[in-house]
This record gives sequence, C-alpha cells and structure tokens, in this order.
Amino acid sequence: MAIYIDEMKELQLYNRQFFVPIQKENKHKGSCVFLLTPNYNTSKLLMINPNMINLNMFRSYYMERDVALIISPDGKIEESAVINEEKLSSKERTDFGLPEKKKYPMPDKEHVLAAIRMFNHVDKSDEATLARNINKRIQQFGMEDEINVGDSNRFSKYFTKPVKEFTYAPNFINDDRVIQTENYIQTKDLYIPLNEVNSKYNSTLKKILYNERIKTNKEMLLRYDSLKEEIPIIDRTYLSLDMYKGYNLFMDYSYYSELFFKNNKFKKDKALALYFEFLDRFIRDPRFISNEYTRKTVFVPVFGWDIEEGTPVHDHTKNLNPMSMIVRFIKQGTGLLYNNWNGTDFIFIGKTGFFKIRFENLAKNNLTKFINNISKLYKEEAVVDIDANKDSAESITAKIINNIEQKTNLKIDSLNTLKNKDNETNTEQNALKALTGDSTDAKKAALVSIVKKAAENNTDVDKTMEDINNDEIVKSLIVDLTMNEDDSPNFSATRIKRINTLHDEFLKKKIDGKTVKDLINSTSVNEEIPKTNLPIDSIDDEWNDLTFMNFEKTYDAKEDILNILNSLSDKSIPVAVRNVDITDISTSEDNLYLYSIDLEDAYGKRFNIKLEIPKLKNNRYMRLRGNDKIVSGQLLLLPIIKTDEDTVQVVSNYNKIFIRRYGTNTGKSFVTADKVNKALKKCLDDNKSKLKITVGDNSRICSKYELPIDYIDLAGAYSVIETPQYIFYFNQDIIREKYKAKIDLSRGLPIAYDKKNNSILYNTDDFVYSVSLASILCSDETFKDYFENASESVKYTYSKASILNTEIPLVVVMAYSEGLQSAMKKSNIKYEITDKRNKELANSGYDVIRFNDGFLYYELNYNSSLLMNGLKECNTEDYSIKDINNKPMWLDFLDNYGGRINADGLDNFYDLMIDPITAQTCKDYNLPDEYISILAYANYLLIDNKYNRHVDITGNRLRTNEIIAGYAYKVIAKAYGDYQRQLKRNKNNATMSCKRSAVVDGIMLDPTESDASVINPILDVEAASSVSFKGLSGMNSDRSYGLDKRTFDKSMLNTLALSTGFASNVGLTRSATIDANISGKRGYIKQNGKNSKLSVTKTLSFTEALTPFGTTSDDPFRTAMTFIQTSKHGMRIKHGMPMLVSNGADEALPYLTTDTFAFKAKKPGVIHELKDDYLIIKYNDNTYDFVDLRELTKKNSDGGFFVTVKLDANVRKGQKVKANQIVAYDKLSYSNSVGDPNTIAYNNGVMAKIAILITDEGFEDSAIIDDGLSEMMSSDVVVKKDVSLNKNTNVYKMLEVGTKIQEGDPLIIFQNSYDEADANALLKTLAGDTDEINELGRIVLRSKVTGVVSDIKMYRTVELNELSPSLKKIFKAYEDNIKKYKSVMDKYHIDNKEFDANYKLDSTGKLKGIEDGVLIEYYLSYHDKMSVGDKLVYYSALKGVVRSIFPKDQEPYTDRRPKEKIRSFLTASSVNKRMVGSIIKVGSIQKVLVELDRAVKDIYNIKWEDNL
Repeated sequence: MAIYIDEMKELQLYNRQFFVPIQKENKHKGSCVFLLTPNYNTSKLLMINPNMINLNMFRSYYMERDVALIISPDGKIEESAVINEEKLSSKERTDFGLPEKKKYPMPDKEHVLAAIRMFNHVDKSDEATLARNINKRIQQFGMEDEINVGDSNRFSKYFTKPVKEFTYAPNFINDDRVIQTENYIQTKDLYIPLNEVNSKYNSTLKKILYNERIKTNKEMLLRYDSLKEEIPIIDRTYLSLDMYKGYNLFMDYSYYSELFFKNNKFKKDKALALYFEFLDRFIRDPRFISNEYTRKTVFVPVFGWDIEEGTPVHDHTKNLNPMSMIVRFIKQGTGLLYNNWNGTDFIFIGKTGFFKIRFENLAKNNLTKFINNISKLYKEEAVVDIDANKDSAESITAKIINNIEQKTNLKIDSLNTLKNKDNETNTEQNALKALTGDSTDAKKAALVSIVKKAAENNTDVDKTMEDINNDEIVKSLIVDLTMNEDDSPNFSATRIKRINTLHDEFLKKKIDGKTVKDLINSTSVNEEIPKTNLPIDSIDDEWNDLTFMNFEKTYDAKEDILNILNSLSDKSIPVAVRNVDITDISTSEDNLYLYSIDLEDAYGKRFNIKLEIPKLKNNRYMRLRGNDKIVSGQLLLLPIIKTDEDTVQVVSNYNKIFIRRYGTNTGKSFVTADKVNKALKKCLDDNKSKLKITVGDNSRICSKYELPIDYIDLAGAYSVIETPQYIFYFNQDIIREKYKAKIDLSRGLPIAYDKKNNSILYNTDDFVYSVSLASILCSDETFKDYFENASESVKYTYSKASILNTEIPLVVVMAYSEGLQSAMKKSNIKYEITDKRNKELANSGYDVIRFNDGFLYYELNYNSSLLMNGLKECNTEDYSIKDINNKPMWLDFLDNYGGRINADGLDNFYDLMIDPITAQTCKDYNLPDEYISILAYANYLLIDNKYNRHVDITGNRLRTNEIIAGYAYKVIAKAYGDYQRQLKRNKNNATMSCKRSAVVDGIMLDPTESDASVINPILDVEAASSVSFKGLSGMNSDRSYGLDKRTFDKSMLNTLALSTGFASNVGLTRSATIDANISGKRGYIKQNGKNSKLSVTKTLSFTEALTPFGTTSDDPFRTAMTFIQTSKHGMRIKHGMPMLVSNGADEALPYLTTDTFAFKAKKPGVIHELKDDYLIIKYNDNTYDFVDLRELTKKNSDGGFFVTVKLDANVRKGQKVKANQIVAYDKLSYSNSVGDPNTIAYNNGVMAKIAILITDEGFEDSAIIDDGLSEMMSSDVVVKKDVSLNKNTNVYKMLEVGTKIQEGDPLIIFQNSYDEADANALLKTLAGDTDEINELGRIVLRSKVTGVVSDIKMYRTVELNELSPSLKKIFKAYEDNIKKYKSVMDKYHIDNKEFDANYKLDSTGKLKGIEDGVLIEYYLSYHDKMSVGDKLVYYSALKGVVRSIFPKDQEPYTDRRPKEKIRSFLTASSVNKRMVGSIIKVGSIQKVLVELDRAVKDIYNIKWEDNL
C-alpha cells in the first residue's frame, strides 16, 4: 500500500510504499529530488528503493561536473571556471562579452555566471565593456535575483543587486546566545551571512574538492553510461541542467560528498558550518528555479554514513552527517535551517521505514522525536505503521491512471480533478459535460475525478478498478480520449539528428565490398539485361542476343531488402538501422542467409530482429526444409491499374486496395447529368418542347468505347436527342458508322451531328460532357425551364475504397491520413473556404460542402465530383471548418464505416502501403509514388470507362526472385505495423519483432510454391519459366478466374507462350517464352511494335520449340497437352537421342538448364583437377569451382519417385574453358549422336519406325510396341525407404551402396533402446551371436523392389559422440567420405556449406520430430522396361497406352525394308481426331533424312543398321 509525500504527517514513521514527489499539474515535470548521500552507492539505493513508487515519472538524473559552481562564486578559481569555447556550436558563438575579441560567450544564464566568475581575469582596458555586456545579458535573462558578487570580484562595482524585503525568522529563535540581523546570524562559534554565499569558505572547499574534481565531459558521460546500465529507468542524462527541459530529476551530490568527507579535516562546529555551506550551495542553486523546478524534495538516507562505533548517529562531536548537523543547529536555536531551507520536504529514509520533516516546523520542543526516529531507523528497528495495508485515495488514483496510460497510450500528465465554476467537485455532472465538449484536458481531468472519487470509497487498487470498470462514463471518456488523442509523434531535434546520423552511417556501411548506399541506388536503375549468344548450329540468328536467360542474374534481393530496411527511417515513427550483419548459415538442408538487424527508434529504444532469407541455387531455385523449391514467376499488376470499368486497384507488396465508383444509378454520375436526366423526363411528356427524344439502353455498346461516366450514364436511358440544329447520339456504333466519312477521332469523342453545318460535334477531355450537352439543350426554352428548376439530389456517384475488409469513401481515407486540404491539393482540386455562401462561386461551376461555421467551395469536374461526393455522405454540418485537417472529425466519420478500430489499420496503410519496390516502379512508369497522391490518381482514373483487361499483360510486370524481397517487406512491414500499434497502447514496452523464419514461411505458403522436380531438363527450364497471376498481392482464388481471364491475349505475344495447363488449370499458370520480351530487372513488359516478329526464341516456350511444327500444325488444346506430357512427365530413357528435325532448341537446352543436368563454367579458366568423382575449375581470377561427378539421387516431386543424375566430364585436365562452356553433362539427358560431334543436344526420345494405320492391333489411344522399343524406352526408377532411429539404437546389419537386392531383403536390422541400461546391455550381448538370436527385439526394414542400393543418405540431430557405438561407427564412416570432398573444397576455398551434412542438424523440415536421433534414407534403384499399361507419346500430344508387346521375331515390317522392324502401331483415327498434324510433317521429314542417309551410304558401300 502506498502514500503520497504530501499526505505524510511530519515526524511520523511509516513502513509502506511512497510515491516520488510530483507536481499534480504535471506529474512528469517541475519536481527535483536532491539525493543528500555520502556516496554513489547510497544514491543508487535510494533511486531503486523498493518502497518508492516511480511509475516512470522520474527518469532523469543529474550530477554536477563543474566544481566552480561550488567553490568559486567570486571568480577566484581560474581553471575550473574557464568556458570551453571549442565545445560551443556556431549558434552559441554569439553575444560575446567582448565581441571584437570573441571572448566571454554568453548564450545562456550558465555562461553569464561563468563570465562573472572570470571577470577578474579580463584586461583593465576591456573591463567596462565586459561589465556593460554582462549587465545587458543579466537584464535579458531576468537574472538580477540570481547574481551574488563578492567584494573581491571586480564586477561588484558595476553591479547593484535589487533590494528585497527580508523575512525575519520565527519567534522560536529566542536563545540569547543567538544574534540575528537582516544580513547574518551569529552564535558563539558561527557567523553565517543570510541569502548569499559566504565567500570565506571558497578556498577551504577548493582544497577539499578541486584536485579530484570531474575534469572532463567524457568522464561525466562514462559515469552516466554506467548509471543507465545499473538503473534502466533512467534514460535522460545531460551535461547541462537546462537540457532536461524541466523533467522530474534526481540531483545527486554523491561524488563531491565523497570528496568532502574524504578530504575534510575540520571537526565539530567548524565541520558542521563548512558542511552546511557545502550543502546549501547545492540545495539553493538558483538554476533549479530558473529551469522551472518549483518543487524541491531532499532524500536523506539514514544508512551509509561513516559512524564512529558505539556513538549515536546524531552526535556532532563524533560524527559528521546531515542528522548531526540538524540536531546541533536546532539545539543552538539558530534559524539557519528555516531561513535557507524552509518550504522544502526532507525525507529521512531507512531500511525499515521513513519520515518527513520541514524545518519551519522543527524546533527544540520536537527535536527529541526527530532523534528517536533517526535512532530507530539507523538501528533498523521495526516500524509499526497501523495504516500500512491501506492505500490512500491519491495513491490509488495515481496507480490506476498509470494503468490506463499503459493500456491505452494516453498521456495524462495532470492529476488534478475537474472543478465547476464554483470550484466545487461535482464528478458525474462535470464528467458528462466534459464528455460532450471539445476540451481534451477537461476530459482527462474528468477521468481523474471519477477515478479519485472511486478511490475515496475503497482501500486498494483492485476494488477501485472493479468499480470503474463498470462505469459507462469512464469507458466513454477512455474511448473518446484514445481516438482523439493527438498521437502525432513529436521528436526533439536531438532525436531527429540521431536518426539522421544513424541513417547516414548505415548508408556508408559496406556489404560485400559495396556501400549500402551504392546497393540501394542500384535498385532505382532498371538497367538493361545483358545479352548472350548461344553457340547453336543454325542458319538463323535468333539464338543470338538472348536476354531473358540472364534475367535472374541481374537481380539481387539483398539490394531491395537493404532498401526496405532503409525506408524505415522515413516512417511516421522513424526507425533507423544501426547495423546489418548478413551471415551465410546454409546447411545441406537449408540454403539461407541470416540477416541480423540492429534498429533504434526515434525514442532511443533499441531492438534486434533476425530474418532468414533464402539463398538461391543457380539463380532460381531455393533449398528449404530439405527440398529444392521453386516459386513461379508472377505477373504482378502495376501499382496503379484500372482493371474494370468502375474499379482501380492499388497494388503493392503490403496489400491491395480496390477503389470503385459507388452509387451509379441513372443520373447520379454527375450533378449536371442528373439535372439533364430530370429535365429530359419531363420534356418527354411536354408537347411544348421541341426536342425529339428517343429512349433506349446503350450500356453494352458503351463498353466497346472509351467514354466519360456521364455519357455512359445518360446512354443507359437515351439513344437519340434531336434539336433543331443537332442530333445527339448515345449509341457510338450508329454515329461512327453513319458518319464514318466525316469523323476524325483525333479531335475527340463524336457526340452529335451538326445539321446546319454538316459537321460532327466533338467532346474533349477539357469539358464535362453533360455540361456541354446541357448548354446546347437549353436553347429549348421548355428544357431550360425544367433544367434550371431541377433540384439537386442528395447523393451522387463517388469513389469508395475497399480497405481493411470494409468500404470507406476514398476522401475519408485520404483526409484521415493528411487532412482534407492536402487530399484536395494532391487531387488537383481548386477550392475556396468562406464563412458565408458565395453566389459568385456557385454560379462559376463550383459545388459546396457545408460546415457549421463555414462553406467549402470546390471547382466541379469529373475528378472532384467523384472524390468530394464521398464527403457528402458524412455529416459535415456538425463540425467546424477548422476541423477539416484534424483527425478527430475523420475518426467520427469512421464510426459509419467499420468503426474507429480501423484507425490503426489506416495509419499502417499510410506508412506501409507503398514499399520501395512499388515506389520505384511508379517512378519508372511516371506514376505518383506517394500514398495519398496514388489514391488521388486512382480516383482520377474512374472518370471514364477505359480499363486494362486482365489478360492484357501490358498492365503487369514479371517478377521471379524479387518475390523474396516482397515477402521480406511483408514481414518487416507487419513488424513495424505491430510496433506502431504498441506505441499507441503501451509506449514503454513497444518493440519491433518478428519470427526468424517468417520470410521462409511466407514463401513456403505462396500459392505458386512447389518442390522442384528433377525428371528431365525440359521441366527444369519450364519450371523456372512458369508464370502466374497468383502469388504475393496477386489474384489467388481460382473462382476469380472466369473465361475472360483465361484466354490468350495478343499482348502476351513474344512474352508468354501459348502453352498452359488444361482442364481447370487453363490460363492459371503459363510459360514465358524462351526469350521473353521484358526489360530490366523489374521485368517491365515491352509492348509489341509494328516491327515485332515471331520467332522460335521470342514466341515459343521450350516445350513448344522442341516440337517443330507443333504450334502451327496442331490443335491448340493438343499443344497444351504436349506442354504437360513432355515437360512434366517425360522420362529420361536409356537409349534417347536428339531429333533429326530441329530449330536449335535441343542444342540450346543445356545452356539454359541449371547445373543439375549440364554444368557451365562461370568464367574463363582452366580444368585444374579431374577425378572420377569430381573436377576442379580454376578461373582466371584465381577462384575455383567444384563439379560433382558422382551419381546423385534427385527428387521427382510430380511423380512420387526419385531419379539419378550423373554428370560426365566433357573436358580434359589442363583444358582451357570459356565462360558458359559446358564442362560436364548428364548423358541420359544429352548426347552428340546427331549432328556436330562437338555439340550436344537434348535426347528428346527414341527415333523408331512406326506405322500409322487402322488395325485391330491398336485403336483409340491404345498402343502396341515391340520388345526392342520396350528396352530402348526403359529407365531406372529410384524409390526411397527411410527409417528414423533413436540415438541409442543398436544396429546389427546395414547394407551398403551398390548392394544388389531382392524384394523383401533386409536393408537394416536394428534394435530400439530401452530406458533400463541393464536391458540394453543384455540385448547387446545377446546380439553377439546372430545365428542363435535373430528375432529378440529386432526390427527389420525390408526392400520393396528388386534392384540395387543406389544411394544412402544419413542425417543426425545429435552430436556424433552421443550415438550408440554401432550408429557412431556407421555415421563416422559415412561422414568421413563427405569430409574427403569437403577437404578438397577447403583446399581451394570453395564454399561447402551446401554439400552433404557431416554435422548435427536442426530438427526441422524432413527431420522434424526427430529429436536426439538419426534419419537414414535408402534409395533403391530398379530397371523399368516399358510394358503393358505404360504410356508413351508419339511425338506430340498423341498419347498411347501400351496394350501389348509384339512377340519376339514376329514384329511387323514393310516389303521394302523387310529387315527393319516396325516398332509400334499408331491408329490413323487418333491422329485425325486429335488434329495433330505435326507428326505427319516431322515423321515424313525424318523418314526422308534417314533414307537419304542410307542412300548415300549405299553409294559409298558403307554398311548401315537395319534398325535404328
């Protein structure tokens, strides 16, 4: 329980908690606690006293460095009083006492006092000038009462202190041994001047304090740093008192107190007199008053003093301390304590209690009680406090108000209650009145009043909280204050400078040899993608100057991530990056960088976040959670894009905002259109009108043309309006067809035919269509009368933003964030504010919005109408025109649109919606790049029906690896948004934090993320080239894709290929062409110009390119099927070969695949080392590369099985290589069996003779093949069998790599461990004789196939030494083999983090759930011949299911080539029905080439094989 110091009774002992002394008017300012202690440790104990309640009200600490302020009031101390002019800023180097010599600067009071102290050192010739200027500054600063000049100071003759009335001491000073006058008090032993410093002590104090003084600011700052580490609540420590700005302050004397007691040689009364003078100079330091510290309190510890053993603490003959001094002075009867220290609370604090005194109330008659209290506290005797378990009302109030502040982030500085005019508290009535008023201070005072009233009726905080929690007025006050609190950050110049300094230092930091500034600057340059020429044997040059293959090479996610971090310093609450460390933490299971980011916010609070960022393999793939991953490329909408007639999307990495026209009923598009419509309706029934009006709905026809909204509006009700001179058409088909010879669209929109002049009337963007129409129709008097008298509707079409799962008028969103005037300015809306209605403006095309004390007139046009009509949905007449830029009004409006709870979300959108990548994209497209301006531009786009169709990809850009940075922004933005919300609720505990794996988690959940399948090189390329409209900030719902969003658009030509998935996946995922038509690392899509040509590389995907004649001869649906069948399901087979008909794609493929299938040299170099299982390339820059030539097992995610890939060297040791030269390749994927023997090409399948005919041996999609084709189409399939074992498991048998196996053979035999050590030992002993014991507790993992153990992979989540002996032996042998390769890499300084693991791994990914154990994976390979039920494809999209195999030696043949086997039958109806004409063309050409080859060989008597 707690009490306020003001509530304490003097000389009463307490043993409970007490509040730090505060000013009720402002609990954070104006109060100073003097720590009158013997040493620093005691001062520290006082500040962290567990009985003292601080509640963050005292966070400042000051220790005086300048000893001159203690010992040199008359200027006799030279060194310590010198002003360090070098430390002054340029601003401080003004107002010199001697301007010509620039000496004695006096920018503030402290320097004026220093100039006075130094006066005796000025030259006699300058004395008068200096004195004159000092007196000027004294008057300017109002320092007359603060100046005390000794007679020895030469300035004394130039300064006259104003005469003040003297207040005599009270009557208790009646001891005849005491003589008191207005100027001094004298006793037998003491002479003490009143109201001025006694200069006779100066030299004594100098001897005691000067030599060991704090000499430098650096020494002082080090002391401050140490203190802040020991006492975290202290966060303000400055070198000058005025820098504290009046914030509550602990003033510590301890340093000079220690020196005083250490060096003082005086005893008894002389020591007391000197000690009093020493203390008095601190306590009565005039600077505290001038710095607005109007409340002084002195804390005096009873403990910590040097007390002679066996003597009372107050005995002045033995002990020197404040208690002995007080007792002695009171006994002597001097009024010295009263005269100098009256009005100041002195709190004496012991370890068992505390009490308060004021010296105006302490005299001889109550001195005994003072002595008894001191004695009891010094002896640490128990203090009986009968009310210790009861909180005072004041303390309960303070605690609850603090609790409210912490939870709501309100700032309630004053603890004063609310009073009415008669100064009487009427809590409920005054609170209700305050609640309905505009005064925030009154509402806060009302809240304090209610809390205090509840506190007066209770004895503790909990009971009081129960009462106010049910108080509706309290709830209303808190809600209102929370919403209306001005939470705009207000940072000092020092903090802003600190943020700017950190920002500049961050930009100078070097990462990977480049400064952060250079890395960030590179994000703003959309440099062209480098070109590459591929060595393809082709007569065309289309394989030259390829760029898309280098797209990923130009992009570095690190640059964008650093830019994202840098952007935090530009937020509403700036957060500066102090440092970023990027560490490669890759393992065999995860390829990752760890970003460790040190941050500091504008309040000086520091925090650290860590983010794992994927490290790319081959510039495209990611290794995450034990699997290779890939995310499809994304066709991301441009940041501001109109996607429907009435919809604009604002898209960024943070979120999406949909802005739509709302309220589009006939006549509501524009006020003039409304009046025209009303007038026309009346004219239809009025025979006086000369207008001929034809009604009709032309809305659908309007969709074909680009038209303003009011034209479309009226076209929904009318077809033709004819006046004597004009015929207005609302059907653009008719007017454009009827007058096509006369229409010139470059002049504008044709709207009417001018019968008189035989010409076309146009409307341009400079005019509002309905206004132009009305001006002409008003030539008809009847129409004019109806038009001018038509009333305006209450509501018109306006722009609405779909944001935060609600719809809010766009103007409210914009004005909430920056104010209405800023929103209008950025929307290019002209406006005027008047206090009265203005007819001149109203008649000049201005519309008006009314407030309760003024009018807002704005120029009316499409843009302003759409935006400002949204404000007409709000009750502006209840608000002042002065409120249009203040958040409280807009917060009230939000109540109608989802509630004020959306305010936090809108604040986050304002700060975070436009990320650096989005902003740069806007700049590159000459779009607005600032949030409010972007919203304004979105509103402008709604003035007509022009929009970008979904399939028109000129409104998109293509990104691939940039998605990593996108997710990084998403995570960092969320962390900042959460931090910003925390600041509003609980500022002191607000921090930025995020999950370390958040970026990786986001990528893993991306709708286009998938495991990378290694089945063939085509899939390798197609997976990297796949693109989708889905993904981060994309369109991710399948139901959103109607037929109009799945078609192939002409804008896709030369960027996207025809191929796509089929059935339900049509149009969802597409494939980029081989050399997609994009520009720069941001993937901007180039529009096809008149000179654009179709070509293999520009127009086709790789699958299409590998199917010559396919896209021109096959049904498009079949082309889509070819894409799936060939890329996703095509197996590498034992006897594959390249095609005879080629456009070069098969030769280009190895250059475009990853190093998985063909390893390319990265730079020019030489083959340094060549072994059976690896080769080393030494590049010309003395770097090295390791090429793994082992047979590696790879995952085929789409097929549910695994395949092996083995690279064979294509070079010899010592051979020089060029950049991008193939040095090793997979011979199942590529070969040189066709064409140039020095060039490899893709093995697209088996070349075989087939018969296309109708026969009962094959029908529909069935197929029959011979045994030779069955073998040629065979492949090796790998399946995985794994087992996880506890670290203590005993393994008795384990097969090795290369072991042949039969189905059912044991792969590993092991025995699980038991909790009992004896049982484990017994089983281990029994297992020694495997012939006798074979089933006791053993577990067998058996093979499911007949084949060979092709590979074994092992992983452990424990240290090697923790494994059982049998497991340790197995793993040591496995890891020793890995170390062999790693030692080679280490020798050449090649990074081997991603190589196989020979270390402990984390229990994540495939090892999740395996804690303190191991995982062993067996890969079992078996040979799989093509057999009944298997599928094959005849060239392109002609799938066949094998129904039977020709009996051996009964294969069909032709009469012309009886020895040449027909390998398969393809039904002719299958070709015809599927409309696959390419097989006829390619088959015929290849047949001709084969026969030509044979004919030439016959001429030269060269033998040839009957069967290929």
